Amino acid sequence: MIRMLLAGFVVVSAMAGQSRADEKYSPEGSNLAITFPAAPKTAKQEVDTPVGKLAMHIATHEVNKGLAMIVIYNDYPDAVVAAKPKDVLARVKDGTRGAAGKELADKEITLGKVPGRDFLLDKEGQFYRARIYLDGNRLYQVIVSGAKKDEVTGATADKFLDSFEISK
Repeated sequence: MIRMLLAGFVVVSAMAGQSRADEKYSPEGSNLAITFPAAPKTAKQEVDTPVGKLAMHIATHEVNKGLAMIVIYNDYPDAVVAAKPKDVLARVKDGTRGAAGKELADKEITLGKVPGRDFLLDKEGQFYRARIYLDGNRLYQVIVSGAKKDEVTGATADKFLDSFEISK
């Protein structure tokens, strides 16, 4: 599931263009707000997963040829979130890492009372820094992807990740 998801946002990020500076992104019904460096490109993708079809809502902005910022949200069926949020988040992280990836950092976090994880992966020279949150049955993924570790852990990435909010 995550591999298809990553392929989807890579395709979407390839379509991203440059636009005006600092765009607040808060799609109706998403309960999220985040500030991209410029207007993101958006897409909705139906993904077949072991738990059924999931509608992935994707927003992405390509900062430069090697650096993309992505926000994805989707709703899981109740059966998935019946498990402990900690376990669901660990499975998402492990699925993102895949067999070929190396975990460089990982810690449990919260956003208000919403449980999450913050992790950094190296997948064959492509770095993924992500913060993921599970709010009820909604999974939020905030990702910075790039060819250079310094870029995905730098100030531009921090600003993007730190701007993420969940509202009720």
